[in-house]
Order: sequence, then structure tokens, then C-alpha cells
Amino acid sequence: MASSGKASRLSHMRKCGMNCGGNSRRIVTQKLGLLLLTACCIILLRYSFSLSECSRRAIRELEPHGDPICDLDNPRTDFCEMDGDVRVVGKSSVVVVTHRHPRNAWRVKPYARKADPTAMANVKEVSVRLTGSAEAAPACAINHTVPAVVFAHGGYMGNYFHDFADLIVPLFATARQFHGEVQFLIADYKIWWLFKYRNIVEKLTRYEIIDLDKKDRVLCYPHVLIGLHSHDDLKVDSARTPNGYSTADYTKFIRMAYSLKRESAIRMGEQAGEKPRLLLIARKGTRKFTNVKEIVRMAEELSYEVVVADAKFEANVSEYAATVNSCDVMLGVHGSGLTNFFFLPTNAVVIQVVPLGNLEGMAKYDYGDPPMAAELHYLQYTISQEESTLSEQYPRDDPVQTCPEEGSRSAPVMAMPVASIAVVRSHQPGGGTMASKLRLTRNANQPRRFRFVLLILGCLVVTVTFLVVSKPQALVLPKLGFTPSLPPPPSDHDAVNGDDHGTQGAAHSESNNFPAIGEESLQGEKKEMVVDATPKEDTSLHELTEESGARADDLNSNQDETRERLTLPTVSNYTIDDRPQAAGEKSQAPKRKPLCDVSDRRADICEMDGDIRISGSSSSVVLMESPRTEETEIWHVHPYPRKGDEACLKGVRKLEVKASSEASPCTVNHDAPAVVFSTGGYTGNLFHDYSDLLVPLFLTARPFDGEVKLVVTDSKSWWITKYLLVLQKLSKYPVIDLDMDKEVHCFKQVTVGLRAHNEFHIDPERSPNGYTMIDFAKFMRSAFSSEREALLNIEDLAARKPRLLIVGRKQSRVLTNTKEIVEMAEELGFEVVVEEADAGSDLARVGRTVNSCDVMVGVHGTGLTNSVFLPMNAILIQIVPWGRLESKAMQDYGNPAKEMGLGYLEYSIAIEESSLREKYPRDHPVFTDPLSFHSRGYHVMRATFMDDQNVKLDVRKFKEVLWKALEHLIQ
Repeated sequence: MASSGKASRLSHMRKCGMNCGGNSRRIVTQKLGLLLLTACCIILLRYSFSLSECSRRAIRELEPHGDPICDLDNPRTDFCEMDGDVRVVGKSSVVVVTHRHPRNAWRVKPYARKADPTAMANVKEVSVRLTGSAEAAPACAINHTVPAVVFAHGGYMGNYFHDFADLIVPLFATARQFHGEVQFLIADYKIWWLFKYRNIVEKLTRYEIIDLDKKDRVLCYPHVLIGLHSHDDLKVDSARTPNGYSTADYTKFIRMAYSLKRESAIRMGEQAGEKPRLLLIARKGTRKFTNVKEIVRMAEELSYEVVVADAKFEANVSEYAATVNSCDVMLGVHGSGLTNFFFLPTNAVVIQVVPLGNLEGMAKYDYGDPPMAAELHYLQYTISQEESTLSEQYPRDDPVQTCPEEGSRSAPVMAMPVASIAVVRSHQPGGGTMASKLRLTRNANQPRRFRFVLLILGCLVVTVTFLVVSKPQALVLPKLGFTPSLPPPPSDHDAVNGDDHGTQGAAHSESNNFPAIGEESLQGEKKEMVVDATPKEDTSLHELTEESGARADDLNSNQDETRERLTLPTVSNYTIDDRPQAAGEKSQAPKRKPLCDVSDRRADICEMDGDIRISGSSSSVVLMESPRTEETEIWHVHPYPRKGDEACLKGVRKLEVKASSEASPCTVNHDAPAVVFSTGGYTGNLFHDYSDLLVPLFLTARPFDGEVKLVVTDSKSWWITKYLLVLQKLSKYPVIDLDMDKEVHCFKQVTVGLRAHNEFHIDPERSPNGYTMIDFAKFMRSAFSSEREALLNIEDLAARKPRLLIVGRKQSRVLTNTKEIVEMAEELGFEVVVEEADAGSDLARVGRTVNSCDVMVGVHGTGLTNSVFLPMNAILIQIVPWGRLESKAMQDYGNPAKEMGLGYLEYSIAIEESSLREKYPRDHPVFTDPLSFHSRGYHVMRATFMDDQNVKLDVRKFKEVLWKALEHLIQ
């Protein structure tokens, strides 16, 4: 066939080079000569194939049973099969056979696209060596009793067409004969591929999949096959497969693997009112329908129920297979989406729309012949010039339109990447209608006479109905145009071009959220106390006084969540002077709003414009007013967003904010506004660094786009140093230490305190410029120059293994079997990184590590806060300790992860996975009634379930969670 293709191209070159509109007799002569030459080539190829088969058969008969046999003559793939003592050395990709043979070595690449150097460049080579004795071979580490199939995941994996043509169909032809009693050894291992097609793989093998590149032990088998049986693209030749499997057998297997309900398409008239379902495959890139709505309306007028689906690579195969199987007709432009015909029920119809460019032969070879071999009907519709967008890019006399053979010769796929299609219903310039271009090709293996008559009658009914509805005047046709398609040239899937001949990427996931079981958070009792300060003469004093049951642990400790989670009370601290008014005294009408807003439950915010003076030595912020103002407004605030937590605020300096006509003179004047806040409180705990300072600081200072000065009280030099990159991203100016500075700084605009919403959360409706947690995460990645913003497509994982980060802990809630978890994850194909969550860690280094990973796993604790550095669409997996902590876990890290555009999975451990079972009997309330500990207060709950519990994961159960993470990465 290769000679045939060359001869065909040579003929077209001669024809178009001389004159596309040359003498018709000469063209006919050339076509006849081409057909005769093709026939001769076919005869010669078949004769050569028969001779080579006879030669190989003779050699096999001469060789003793068990000799390794490597067939290197197949044009699609090299294939080796051997019996006896076969030893596979994984990392070195060597297969050693204990036997004597004249030839002692072979080198093969086990991927079914042998003639394509581009594809094979990504395939690892496997060596087959012979040794005369078992002693000379590497010793067996593991002995297996089932056969093994060795193949590669390289090549064009990630392209839907090639996934099936190069791997799934050949894998069926090779492994189905063993009925699951076979083990797969895979080079160039891609775990996302196995997960995407797990339904198929699990039906072909009952055993663990082995990553050949990582296995350093010697595996011994009684029977090994290297490479896969491969015939034509998307077809199985029953004459050349074990057990005589055919393409029809393969489609039945696929429907069985995905538990598809329909084995046969609808038969009109069997059920009253039932409509045939038409699946229209939409495309988002090239070769897309530009008038989908018009096509849908036309089909619905013909009594079809229409389903429009985008055959994107990242789609869930199970769900898409069910959609395809529910339909009776599949319509699509030439492209990889038509590969889904395997899911159609028997006797369904595939209609392929062929773009402009003389592509009929290739189209029929790729997506025409395989459906017919699968016992489906096939129709082919070739568009006219008016139906192609090429008419808008090239003049009518351009060779692209007048002589597409010339374009195919110079650029074989020129028309494919640029053309979109509008299927029209009106008459075409060449005469006839859309129906006149439908080419019906029937499966020759079906009973001929009866089905042929029914098929012709059905087409006539559809055609007449279509013409009556659309164009009654077109009922008189010069010709119907039902003609057989031309013999197909070889497939052009060897070149990487577009979404059909290259690795496809997954589009951005529409949904990054996973459902998780949550419960209402339990909160202790809260007390509120409102204290009105005794007013001084001519002064209204507003003193913040809070009462809370919270008690902080060591403020600078590195332990997690050293705070009580409670709903903070709203404290009224704006006291009105309501003394009886003296006779003749004039009431003072307010000229402006109060300096401070104390309505928020988390933080008090004071915002001022004008002549504002900040004196570090006196801890005062003064808004200068006219000397005529008789009343002075005074507020005392803690510029730290944990209002109501008395224990926390003991470590926060109280500032006096007032409007007055008296203040110290300015010593330093500033043009930029100022934000005043404290780094006291719970700083040093990673969660609180983010929840209490970094997120609120982002909300308050980011709107100034760097033109703001940060004024800090309770300043800790180590904290400023640790988060210096963040502070420099928020402000172009040095940080001002209010406690150490003796100057009087004058500003025109000042904000005292930080805006804060819920813990580690941003409410877009309340934030300046509508900021979200996605914006905060982008800001953090930008501040630390992280390389990856998002996991955009599957190509990112096609070229490497997904990286899994396990967040370790040193004190409580420790994963006690980390090594076992690492081994399990590596067997699944992850590259695993273990990083301990330490408050003293270099944040820039931690940020780089986290950003390089695709999945992050950790037990509930502050280390999960670093999920801000994960690229969007990555996965956070939170392990929830025993004790009904799901609601707290979701509030602290689950909801923020989803709000940052991450996928979120939650794994709640069982009693058997908790260290508490070693301390308490099984009938203890710790296990039978954990909520009773919540009702006794936060500190009791924390001491029992958070500070005194470690975790030993059941790796078999947790394995399913990692599978779900992979599914999300693909989708």
C-alpha cells in the first residue's frame, strides 16, 4: 500500500502540474493506469506477505518449542513471544530468556506505530537477550504463574484517536485471549492514562499494573509477550488475532467494559412515539460546525431527538460512552471525536462530514471502514466550496479550491486545520442537494439482499421527507449521487498536527469542587459585655471592652491552631453623650461619620482623610479638626482582626484614634496613604499568619497597588523577614516600625486595622474591587515567583508523572506509616515528595516545592495553609482525624481550597486508623459519642482529638482517594 500511495501522489503531481483542467481522456487513462498499478502492488504485497509468513512458519517448526520469536517484519509493530524461564529486569528494560538460539539478542520498541519516527522517539526500547544457563541469568526476586504483556505508554498517548488505534485496540487483540489471567508491564508509564481507561484495563487483567521503569526487582514469568498485535487503525483482523477476534468482538467488549445498556439501535415502528436519537459531535478547535443550531432544527424537523456533545479529550469516558450508546446516529466532521463510534449499538449509523481538500479516501479509511467492520452503517458527506470557510480565505480560482490535489501534495493537511463547516440545506452549485452527496457504504459481511433493500427504502424515505420539508422544488433531481467511496489511501495519522495527530491537552476543568460531608460547626457559649466609659467634660470616649472565654497557648509556639474558634461578639464602643442638655446649650450636629466602624464581628476599622498625624511614642492617631470644634471624638482600638479574643489581644498594642484640634507638629510628611496594623496576637502560627494578617492585609492594602505605606506596631523582625516578599508586593516603601519610631508622621489618608471576613476566606461582595481567594492565591504565587499558575491541560501530565506532596508533622496528628504511603503512591505512578510543615521553614523554598506538585496530602493542621502555592486545578486532600472534626476541617481548609480554584478531597479516618484505639477501649465515649467532647468546650475537644492523636492510614482504602485525585486532574 505504501507503493500505491507514492504512485497516487506522483500521478496527481503530474496531472496538476500540467493543467488541472486538462484533457479528460488523458486523465481517464492515468486513472486506469493508476488502478492497474495499485492492483499489481496489492498482488505483490500479498505474495510477499505469504512468503514471509511461510518462511516464519518454517523457521518456527525448525526451532525447539519455547524459543524466543521476535517478528520484526510487521510494518506496524515489532512483536516478541517467548515461553519457558523468562526474566524481566525492570529499570534496565531487559528481558532475559534461558535458552540457546543462533540469534542471542533483539531490540524492540513495544508501541504500535513502528514506521513513525516522531512517535517512536518517545518510546523506550526493550532488549531481549538469551543466556545458555539459568545461573548466568539474574536471580528471580518474584515468581509469577501468569503470562505477562510488555508494552509502552509513549508515542502519541493523550490523543484520543491514538489512544485507541495505537494501544487500546491492539491491547484487546493481544491480551483478551487470557481472560484476565495476565499481567501488564508498562514502559513510559502514565498513570493518568490508566485511570482514564480503567474500565477497559480492569476487564483485560485482574492483576496489579507494573511500572517497568521503576521496578528494580527481577520478575520471572512462564510466558511473555513484548509488543502488541496491531493491524489497521481502529480495526481487528480476525484472521491474524488469537481466538479469531474481530472488530465486532472488540466493540462488544467495549460496551461490556462500560456496562452500556443498548446492544442494538432503534428499529423504527417497534415502539410508538419513540424517536431516533442523533448525536452531533461538536468541536471547539478546527473543523467545527458554524451553524449547529440550524443543523439541530433541520434534524428535529425530520423527527430526530438531537444531542449535541463536545468530544473533548478530558471528558469522562464512562459518561460520554453512555451518551453515545443512547444514540442511533452519530454525525461529526472528520476528527478524533468520531473514534467514539465504538460505543454505538449495533446497526447504528455513522455520518462523517468530510472537509474540503480531497480527503474522502483518508476519511473513509480512518472512520468509515472501522465502523463497517464493527457492524455499523456508514454515510459520508463531502462539503462543497460554499460550505467551507476556505472560501473566505482563498479566491475561487486558487488551487486550494480548484485543485485540492495540488494542496494535498504540497501540504497534505492544509485544508484541515483552518476549515470550519456550515452544512447548508439549499441547492449546491454543482447540482443536487445535501442528499445527493450522501454516499452509502454497506457492510459486506451482513446478509445482502434483505438488508440492502430495507436500507435503500429507508434512505429514500428520509431523502423525500427532507426534500418535502426543505425544498419541494428540488424533488426532480438529475441524479441521486449515491456512489461508492474511492479506495482509501494510507492513513495520515503519523504526523503530529492538530488534535487528531498529536498529544491533546485537557481544557480547564469546569468544576474544581468535590462533594464532602459537612456538619454545622459547634461553638461554645459566648458572652457579651458592653461597657460605657465615664465621659469626661466636652469629650465622648469610646473604649473597646470585650469578654471572651478564649485562652491562647504560648503565642510564639509552632503548634497548630492555638486559639479558640468562636463567633466573636459584636461590641458596641461608640458611646453617645446623653447628659441632660443645659438651658441655652446648643446641640452639635455631626459634620461627618464616625472615625471607626465597629459593626464587623472580626475587626474594627478606622478610616480617615485629611491632616492625620501618627505618633509612635504616644500610640495615637489624630485627625486634625478645626479649633472651633468643641467635642473631641476618641476611640481605642486593637489593630488586629481577632476582635473579642481577649487572650489574643493581650499581645496587641492598643492605639488611640481621635479627632482633635490639638496634636504634635509633623516631623515627616508622606504623600502615600498608610495602613496601620499589629503583628502581635497569634503570629508565628502559620494558619493565623494567613487568616489574621496576610489575607486581611491583602484586602486592605492591595487596592492601593503598591502606593501605600505599612505602619506596624508590635513589630517582630523575624515575621517581617519571613514575609518580606509579600510586604514588598503590597507596598513600594519600607515598613515603618511604629514602636521604635519617635517621629510624628503626617498622612493625608490613613486606615487603622485590617479588613477581615471569615477565617482564611474572602467574601467578594464585601471586598474592594471584588477580590476573591483566587486573586489572593495568584497574588501569593506572584510574590514568590512561582512557575506554575494552573494545570491547564493533560499535556502537562503526558510528559511526566504527577507529583504528590505529603505534608509531614512532628508532634500531634503525625502520619506514622509515611513510608508505606509513599510506596503505594509510587506504585500508582506518582512522584512523591515529603515536606514537613515547620513554621520556621524558608517560605520561598516551601512555595517552590508546593507549586511544583499536582496533589497535596496532609492531616488537618497548619501545613495545609501552604495550599495557596498550588497551581489552580491541583488537588488538596485533607485527612481528618477521628472525633467528628469534618465541619472544622471543611471550614479551615476545605472551603478555602475550593475558593482558590483547587479540587478538594476529604478522607475521614476510621477507628482502626487512629492511635486513640491504643489508649481507650472500644466502648469508650471517645469512639461511641465523640460529640460529647465538643459540648464540653473547645479545649477539651482539642486536647482529646487534636493534640493527642496520630494517624496510621489504611493504604488500600486511601488508594481510592488518590485514584479520585487523578480523575480530577484529567477532567
